[in-house]
Amino acid sequence: MAQILASELAKLFRNDVGDPITDVDGGDFGCLWKNEEVYFYMALAVEAVAARTGTIYRVVRIEFDEGDETVECPPWVLDIRQARLVEVNQPVQQYNANDLGLGFREDYGAFLPRASMFGQSGRPTAFGRDYDAGRLRFVPTPNQAGTLEIQCTAKPEEAIAPNELLEFADLCDQELVLMRMKARAYRKHDAETEDLVRAKEWDAQFDHYARERESQLRRNRRAPGVVRMEW
Repeated sequence: MAQILASELAKLFRNDVGDPITDVDGGDFGCLWKNEEVYFYMALAVEAVAARTGTIYRVVRIEFDEGDETVECPPWVLDIRQARLVEVNQPVQQYNANDLGLGFREDYGAFLPRASMFGQSGRPTAFGRDYDAGRLRFVPTPNQAGTLEIQCTAKPEEAIAPNELLEFADLCDQELVLMRMKARAYRKHDAETEDLVRAKEWDAQFDHYARERESQLRRNRRAPGVVRMEW
C-alpha cells in the first residue's frame, strides 16, 4: 500500500487517455482536458469510491449543550455505523424520522412506545438524521451537556489539491478512482473528447470492481464466527 499525490494520479489519468502534458512548465495548453477539469473529475471520483466502498473511516466527537434539540452533522459524514454518549458510555441508536414518530423496535425486537421528537427531555437514547438537513436531532432533547461520538464512513473533508496525498492508500481504490474519472471525462461534450461508448464501458468496469472491493472490505471487517466443536 502507498498513498499517492493527486498530481501523480492526474498524470496516470492523462497517460491512460492519451492526453499527457508536454509543456515543460506543466501548462495544459493544447490538452484535450484542462487541469481544472481533471481535478474536478478526480474529486467526483474520490467521493464516488468513498461512498460506494466505505473505505474511509472517521471517529468524530460532537459537543452539545443542555436543551440542544439538534447538532450539526459534518458534511463529509456518509454512513454512521455506531454512536455513543461519551460521558456515560451509552449507545445512541439511529432511527428514521417516521420511526421516531410512530414508535420503534430495539435490536432485540422489543417495541418501544411512541417517542416524540418534541417536548421531551432527558438523556438522549436516539437521534434522527433525516428530519433536519445537515443536522442530527436528539430524542429526547438533552437535559444536560455532553458529547456524542460517532464512528462513520466518510468522504474527504477538503478539496483535492495537486500537492496533497489522496486518502486512498490501496492500489485497487486508486484504480477505481481512475476508472470513474475516465467514465466522466469521456462524457465531456466536445468533438475530440466525447465518447459515450468508452464512458459506458468505464462505468461498467467501475460498477463491477467496486462491488468486488465492497465485498472484500465487508469480509475483512466482519468479526469471525464462533465454531462450536462437536466431540
